Amino acid sequence: MRKLMFRLFVIIMVSLSLAACSDGSKSTVDEQAIHALCDGDNYKADLFDVILNKNGVRGDPELFFIHNISQTPVWLNKAATKTGEASAGWASLIAVNRWSALAVTGNFHLTCSGMDNGRLKTLDCSQFIKVCDVAQVRYEMKPSDSYWVAESQLPKSFLSRIEKRGIILQSIHK
Repeated sequence: MRKLMFRLFVIIMVSLSLAACSDGSKSTVDEQAIHALCDGDNYKADLFDVILNKNGVRGDPELFFIHNISQTPVWLNKAATKTGEASAGWASLIAVNRWSALAVTGNFHLTCSGMDNGRLKTLDCSQFIKVCDVAQVRYEMKPSDSYWVAESQLPKSFLSRIEKRGIILQSIHK
């Protein structure tokens, strides 16, 4: 039974990875608009993970954009940083040349993994994703905890998806 469940898990992971294929696009006007919003540096790469909100300040949530720059889909996972801490429900697949956004309160450790010959493998995040901190953000309803704002979006729909979630990207609306 355990073997069957594991095989089912691997099949689902491979299927999701294959479904997350690239649209093959180069840098677009939409991507230039996304990059123009990147302003801060409140994150750091630390071996195989990325620490978002490295200063750990709790207050207004920080908004981070994550771009898959590799040629393979990448799973983003919340790393357990304390003994006994669970990270269930945080995994998010980001397809090739897609963007995700994460609102973060306090320190948030992300790890990256991908499929390699049917097995999940830990990846060096710095080789697969780029992260940027968005400095001028206003929340219609201030969240009390971290959450995914947008996941695996094409550049053309990324910013509108964020704004539909009640986040005002102030440098767009000056």
